[in-house]
Amino acid sequence: MQEELAVAQESTSIQTSAESVTDATDNLALVETILWEKCCGFWLLPEHLQRLKASADHFSFAYNESRILAQLDEVVKKLKCDSLVRLEFFRDGVINLSTTPSNANREPVKASPARQPVDSLNVWLRHSTSRREQYDQTIVGITGVDEVLLWNEQGEVIGSTTSNLVFELNGQYYTPPLECGVMPGVYRASLIQQGRLQERRIHLDELASCNSIYLINSAIGWREVNLVEPKVTV
Repeated sequence: MQEELAVAQESTSIQTSAESVTDATDNLALVETILWEKCCGFWLLPEHLQRLKASADHFSFAYNESRILAQLDEVVKKLKCDSLVRLEFFRDGVINLSTTPSNANREPVKASPARQPVDSLNVWLRHSTSRREQYDQTIVGITGVDEVLLWNEQGEVIGSTTSNLVFELNGQYYTPPLECGVMPGVYRASLIQQGRLQERRIHLDELASCNSIYLINSAIGWREVNLVEPKVTV
């Protein structure tokens, strides 16, 4: 009887877990922000689509690349300047596209570490989606900075709420490995493939010894980071 009860409880637990995952993705949108340049079209488009498909497969979304490409081609016909195209892709295959002029600010950013760590196993850190709770929680109570640097339960820095991290040590440029809880950024992957970046873990205590620190993403490129003390409110 006890064994039957244990099996029933385990079955209920598994069912509840599956339902919670489904509930979490009912209104979920996979998100890609892609730079379109008047001179040469979309930048890193194959890499964006590859990441989008990987997330679609993970969450069981109905991925149709031909349809996505057709809608992207249609939206850029109206663009008159370099723009960022935000693609929202839903479980049923619905695609929402919006555009904004690309006025990339590449001035140095003021940044400081988050007050609390993030869970390196959090699935929402590994996919670009409309779910932002894991990022929103890290900036609560912090003012006086442009960006907050995220770090995991091991004290390893993984990036910011919008970008991947690059740090320079002795003339070599590094970026934290994905297993630390890093978002698989398309520009990050491209730089690794080109041999311009190597993977290396970096602890919070090491930040001060870096020759330079940068935040990178495919929308703005590189932005240098100036570490500052944040203003913390309760």
